[in-house]
Parts: sequence; C-alpha cells; structure tokens
Amino acid sequence: NVDFVPVPLTEPMGEVKSGVATFSSLPMNSAERIGFDSQMAWPTKLFFLDRCCIKSRTELASGKILIVYNTHCSAYDKDGTMVASEVDIIMEDARSEYEKGNYVVVGGDWNQCPPDYTPLAPPEAYNEFSLSHEQIDAGWQWVADPNTFSNRKLDQVYQLGVSYTSVIDHYLISPNVEVLNVKGVDLNFEFSDHQPVKLKVALN
Repeated sequence: NVDFVPVPLTEPMGEVKSGVATFSSLPMNSAERIGFDSQMAWPTKLFFLDRCCIKSRTELASGKILIVYNTHCSAYDKDGTMVASEVDIIMEDARSEYEKGNYVVVGGDWNQCPPDYTPLAPPEAYNEFSLSHEQIDAGWQWVADPNTFSNRKLDQVYQLGVSYTSVIDHYLISPNVEVLNVKGVDLNFEFSDHQPVKLKVALN
C-alpha cells in the first residue's frame, strides 16, 4: 500500500493498493507472504511498492508436498543488487523446503532476464540485468521461453518491433521437478504489459 505515487507529474497515479495472488485448481493447504527487505533510497522508497512473494503449499495425493512461490521482484533496480538479495531470500526458503523432500516451483516477474538470454539494446536510462546460474544451488534450474517476449515498456503505445520488449517472467525449479514444456503465450500485449508463461512439469 502506497499513500501517494507522484508520477507522472502532470497526472500522478496517487494512492495505490496492490498485491500478488495465486489461483489454483488444486486445494492449497496454506499460503503466506514472504516480504523482501530490499528498499530504494530515501525519499524514493516512500513512493515504491514493498516487494514480496507468496508461498503456497499443496498436499498431493501421494502424500508429498508441492511448494509454489509466486514472486514479484524489484523494478528500477539500478545495479541489480536489490533483485540479487531477493533471489537469495527465495533460494534460502526454497532450499529448506527441497531438503524436506518437497517439490518446489518458483515463478513470476523477476524484473531481470533469465541467464543465457541476450536482451535487446535497452532504452536510454534503463538497465536490463540478467540473473545467473551462480545465484542458485547446483541441480536447480532457471526455466524460460527466450523466443516469446513476456514484458514491454510503457513509455509509448505498443507497436510490434518498435516498443522495447524483453523476457523477465520465468521460473526456478528444484532438482526433483522435471520440465516437460515451457512456452510464452503471445497475446500481442492486449491485456497487460506482461504476457503469460505456461510451464508443464512432472513431479518425480
């Protein structure tokens, strides 16, 4: 919750109340918010959202547990350190769940590109960072569709091939989860500045 967002200056956004939601056809036994402690410098932090992820727990028919994290990491991170600290928080919690024998899937808007993805030349005054394999434990993997843009910038009306687009929505999965398919859904950004990314897995 933010009392007042002062931009754009000529037509400020004003009060903002937002959140992160996870919807499931499977019953979820619990869901909790994990807050990130990363903060913009003062006074900017007064107007920025507090980032977090939602951790959901589902008991499967096999008796095993599926843990799903729905994350929204920090944007406008000038040097990438804020998102790096948020990945550390997620990895620490996810590691503890995997060590208990649970399946783990982390998905959402990381506000950084997956490793091995080469972004387009970013607009002036905008930095595009990439996550790395070194940020996660051995056996874990980043999973993305590099061929379908998942995000566009909002500095202009969307024009294919003109508007800046990138891939910042993707997944992190534990070693006991097998990836069957991952595919971005190209909706020509009709409904949002983000596009869905579908992941199909098998739980071994």
